[in-house]
Amino acid sequence: MDAVDDEATDSTADATDTAVAFDATAVVEALGRVLDSNTFAAAPRSRDLLAFVVTETTAGRGHLLNERVVARLALGRPPTVDTRTDASARVQARRVRDLLDRYYVDEGRDDRVRISIPLGQYAATCTHHGDLSGAADTVTAQPLATTGPVLAVVQLRHRPAGIDRRVAAGLTESIVQTLTRFPGLRVIGPISGGATQTAEPDVAAVAARTGADHVLHGGVRASDDAVRVTVHLADARTGAVTWSETFERPVQDFTGFEAEDDILGYIVAAVGDFGGFVLREPVTTRAQDGDGGVAQALAFYYAYLDELTPTIARQVVAGLEAAAALEPDNAHVMASLGFTHAVDVLMRGTAAVESMAAAEALGRRALQLDPANATAHNILGIVQLARGAHASAHRHAEEALRLTPYHPGNAYVAGMLIEASGEWARGIDIIRRVVRHNPWGPNHRHTLLAIDALLRDDVAEALAEASLLHFPGYIYGPLLKAICLAELGLAEDAETELDAVLALCPDFLEHPAEVLAAAPTIPDFAAEHLAARVASLVDRRRR
Repeated sequence: MDAVDDEATDSTADATDTAVAFDATAVVEALGRVLDSNTFAAAPRSRDLLAFVVTETTAGRGHLLNERVVARLALGRPPTVDTRTDASARVQARRVRDLLDRYYVDEGRDDRVRISIPLGQYAATCTHHGDLSGAADTVTAQPLATTGPVLAVVQLRHRPAGIDRRVAAGLTESIVQTLTRFPGLRVIGPISGGATQTAEPDVAAVAARTGADHVLHGGVRASDDAVRVTVHLADARTGAVTWSETFERPVQDFTGFEAEDDILGYIVAAVGDFGGFVLREPVTTRAQDGDGGVAQALAFYYAYLDELTPTIARQVVAGLEAAAALEPDNAHVMASLGFTHAVDVLMRGTAAVESMAAAEALGRRALQLDPANATAHNILGIVQLARGAHASAHRHAEEALRLTPYHPGNAYVAGMLIEASGEWARGIDIIRRVVRHNPWGPNHRHTLLAIDALLRDDVAEALAEASLLHFPGYIYGPLLKAICLAELGLAEDAETELDAVLALCPDFLEHPAEVLAAAPTIPDFAAEHLAARVASLVDRRRR
């Protein structure tokens, strides 16, 4: 782990401050008071760093915080940041400590719960200031429910020195740090795979030692020209490899962190997305541990996310409601249930009154349980978008993206919210990155990419994207194909697709712009552009 500070590491805490365990709500409330104070008002970067490290620590990821993580994710430093020469994280951490000291001397002198970042680390700690004799003063920790498969990440194999070792150490650390933020997973690591750093690990031994359902391992090998990274995902019960991939990049691409970040995106998407190779494994062994009902409900939900079929939505909701009754403090279950209601809002807009209320309530509940729940922010963003509150929707999307930038499912929804709330090009870029890292994801993710291609008058690309849309009951698949086929001179095929549109929406041709604009994620300018192309299609049809 990177060095944190060159200062002394002995504590200077007040003698009346006593370290105890706090639940997430108490810590979040204490953090809110600090961030809203006059002391921190003129220090936005210090506020960002403090909010980040407290959120990560509360979520159980404090041990993964280091200088590079804080510089990249809290301070927005670029992928090329080199913490040997860029001291921004260390400087801001020192400033945060100074501001906290100032705050608790003045504005926060009566605060009972106090936050600090001890010298020598980035993880936050909380202390209780004052008399602890009263029972009400002691807050008992309330661990969040963690239903889900267990993934053990083994330190990537490498040679003793050189670029192999640097890339292996950094990439392994990044995989653990990133996957720990993915909902529905329990991640252990990095762990040693054996006696040497070059020997292949014994998957059965790793599983026995960690209780893992899956083991991720691999290695890094550099030559004079290239760096090759190989990763394997193994089933802990059988040792069988369920997914394997090799990435090779020119050695000069590893002067910064861009190549590592790109490879990271592919690995975590394959392993940890809602449609990834871990969460899609059949629920078997975990059922005997008492969480079978919850695990089954979540597995059904993950399958639903592929096609968002309205006919099974009620079954998904019923299963998740039962899971929520079993684990009322499980933020992931609450957010999953909320997102099923949010999907109805995406489909029907403000007409989905009951779904909008349910989604909002469940999203807020999930954030109470886990302030770092990105799905919950996306839920609230969808509700705000449907209400026309674009600025609020955009803020929620940005927060979801900050919390889980590499999670394909959450990043895709954040990208939709961002494009729909005024930043079309940036939102599309986010969606394009999601699809590149996770090409096997739900095919409806290609809808906006096809629309973007039409906006750029690239009909061939639009048709290629639209041809990937196989989404029953979804008007955009046949509509986009009809437009593209007609403009490419394939009139008969266009007629077939248009008939499919009319079968789904018989009055579509009477007011196409209104039908298209009813979807909250389709901006008015895009709906009007598509409607104009539909009008040209209809003219050709009449001729």
